[in-house]
Amino acid sequence: MELRIRSAAWSATRVAVTSVVLAASLPVAMSVTVTVAIGVCGCSDPPAPAGSSGPSVGAGIVTLSAAELARVPQVLAERRGDQFSRAALVRDNARIFLSLAEAAADEQLATAALRALQTTWTHSERYAAQLQLLTPEYAQVVALRLQDERPTVQAAAMQASTKCLLGESPDHTVVAHLVQLATESPIPAARYEALEALSQSSEIRTHPEQIAPFVHALDAPEAWLVSGSLLRLVGFGAAWPEQQTLRAALRQLLTHADPGVRGRAATTLSSIVGPADAERDDVARALLPLLSDPHPFPRSAAATALAWLDYRPAVHALVLLLDDPTPDTYDLRGYTRLDGTPGWIHHDGSPWSRVDDAALRALQSFSGRVGSRFTFDIQRERLALDLAAAARGARDWYATVQDQLPPPPLTEAR
Repeated sequence: MELRIRSAAWSATRVAVTSVVLAASLPVAMSVTVTVAIGVCGCSDPPAPAGSSGPSVGAGIVTLSAAELARVPQVLAERRGDQFSRAALVRDNARIFLSLAEAAADEQLATAALRALQTTWTHSERYAAQLQLLTPEYAQVVALRLQDERPTVQAAAMQASTKCLLGESPDHTVVAHLVQLATESPIPAARYEALEALSQSSEIRTHPEQIAPFVHALDAPEAWLVSGSLLRLVGFGAAWPEQQTLRAALRQLLTHADPGVRGRAATTLSSIVGPADAERDDVARALLPLLSDPHPFPRSAAATALAWLDYRPAVHALVLLLDDPTPDTYDLRGYTRLDGTPGWIHHDGSPWSRVDDAALRALQSFSGRVGSRFTFDIQRERLALDLAAAARGARDWYATVQDQLPPPPLTEAR
């Protein structure tokens, strides 16, 4: 591999590396020219390539040491398209990647550098010996690239942004950019990626403005965007101040055309309402029809949701699902992620991915509050036999407590 630096200007306070030409000895010979400005401090920047968008090259946030600058050619030689090799992903190169993430005009190089940040930086002192501890520069570069209009660069910036959201003091500038993207981006895939990143905020439960984009996404026409938001709302939906509006929206989603949305609406609604809520019975009755949903995932999700609500009239219907061995997984596909890769969201209704397993676990949850709790042990190599034995135990428990349970209610239209 041959690396030639065609021009460079060195001084005590600044170094600009321009026009780095990399000729790699690969199966097909190739030469890649990238323009990079590193550690600029008053020096003039090379122009961005024609037709490029996003931040201009060399915003002057990161200044590299002489030792780091000397390693830049070696690091660049480890790039393969929009990824750096694992050999380059070490702590000593963390600030080089940050500088490249800031300054690179080339889309693939900027994307590769941003992706490298995820495995070379940390927010935690615990890992500071292996990874570079976050500095204010990190959040500044990420915030800069969140405004980049090129989808792959913006996607990589969103993934890198999660490190700014952890710990006791999330970076509020980064948070603000993510909230705006999650709410206002005209690209549904960008909204989805922003929501995924924003969900990692350590303070989201106490900041309604961070929850708002997830609630807003429930009205999206894209089922995958709705489903992704529902999954995250399980963790902090109860902290949303406008509970009645949110609950009404979730109840409407119980009849959504997509089974993944129907099932996740059930579990999200039950996680928000809870067993002690005054609306518990009304919500539970709205969930009951899902136990006979034509798709197995909503059936399993409803079983779980009713157990979370401790709605004991549902036990009678749940016992019937012990005879339903249907696989309860569902993959929502048919869309493209922001980075251009095929998108898919996996839904799984229970640990062993069967409706009878979901019903069994729901009934076990009830048994901890009514009668004597039954237990079971299921091994993969004996799955069918163990599930059958566990179902017998569940039926035996039901026979002993049936008279103690409220009668099954009439189901209501959702």
